[in-house]
Amino acid sequence: MSTENTNVYADGAKKKRLFSKKPKEKELIKKTPAFIAVFAVLFIILVLHSASLIYPFVWLFLNSLKTNFEYISNSSLLLPKSWLFKNYLEVFTVFEVRGTNFLMMFFNSIWWSVGNTVVGVFMGCVVSYVVARYDFKAKNIIYGVIMFTMMFPVYGAGAAAYKQLFTLGIYDSPLMIIKSAGGYGGFQFLMLYAFFKGLPKDYMEAAEIDGAGDFLIFIRIMMPLAIGPITALSVVSFVNCWNDYMTPIIALPSFPGLATGLYLYEQAMKNGMNYPMYFTGTIVTVIPVIIIFSCFQSVFLNNMSVGGLKG
Repeated sequence: MSTENTNVYADGAKKKRLFSKKPKEKELIKKTPAFIAVFAVLFIILVLHSASLIYPFVWLFLNSLKTNFEYISNSSLLLPKSWLFKNYLEVFTVFEVRGTNFLMMFFNSIWWSVGNTVVGVFMGCVVSYVVARYDFKAKNIIYGVIMFTMMFPVYGAGAAAYKQLFTLGIYDSPLMIIKSAGGYGGFQFLMLYAFFKGLPKDYMEAAEIDGAGDFLIFIRIMMPLAIGPITALSVVSFVNCWNDYMTPIIALPSFPGLATGLYLYEQAMKNGMNYPMYFTGTIVTVIPVIIIFSCFQSVFLNNMSVGGLKG
């Protein structure tokens, strides 16, 4: 082998090693005294902030395990003398408002929250999809009306909405969940409208070539693509309905939910209220919300901007 060829191979190997060298993925931050001080201050602030969020739940849980006499006579910051976990069983029989026990209030909260979420989010998907993906004469009018309703005070339409319930014959009836079909405006519409508007038309055109109709395209293609935003909006809607105590008081007096029951129990027994039992009911009310957020938090983080193509 000649010296010239050897030099060529040597130069080629050198170049190969040069280009194959991987750049540093992350430059190390020089930990100067100023950086350490700022990091320590931010860490302390975050710890204090986290403690301020956790403390009310810890306080609520510890006082829910006391007797009413112990809570009133001693400091609420002290640990329970007897850890009465039986309070979490007795709350289902002792806690009662307007002839409705705690278990029935729990059931009312479930059907009210689930029904409103399913109907409201589905109608929100339908309206936002049609306005975003189809061209028709009333498109801009519908979009403008929805934007206008976002600027209109909610309580300003309270009297008209209350009268509407009697006109439709759904006052104090489970059929009132159909009213949530009109709750597709606001942030829910904007979020779904932006998502459907950003999807390429290739999906619709490919499905139309295969013979799919408009409804099939919406159900089988578009809604699965929007599973991230739909799940996020569903969780938010469920939590809002679960914690809504005013609507059942006004429009569903015969079907109080947990939030309504806790509010009415507090108002009716301010002087002779069983505080540990009230705290126990509050803890039980919060548990489903915590479970839902724990189960769907990954959906919020991973699926908000998914597309139809996977690499």
